[in-house]
Amino acid sequence: MLLPFGHLVSFLMYFLENKESAFTKCLAKRIGIKKRANIPMEQHLNEMAKFTIEKINKHGGFILEAFLEALPQSILQLVAMVYFQETNIVSVCSIILSMTSIMTK
Repeated sequence: MLLPFGHLVSFLMYFLENKESAFTKCLAKRIGIKKRANIPMEQHLNEMAKFTIEKINKHGGFILEAFLEALPQSILQLVAMVYFQETNIVSVCSIILSMTSIMTK
């Protein structure tokens, strides 16, 4: 039985960023899940670059999910709406949510 656990990867990347949390320690000790590497933080970088690197390290899973799932899904829905020339409220709301997911990352 194969279940869709791909969505959990982004949450794991987010929570594994804090190495001192009880959840991170539990994952490392009981399951063996650890975050291996981050983008290195150089001392000579300005504050904006450091902020950007920190956010990419923490939200990398969500960014990856947005571009690999939300973007293709919204493109597919837009193509279907144009091809069949039919729209409904569910399709429009789904496209708006997918685009919002991409924009917030």
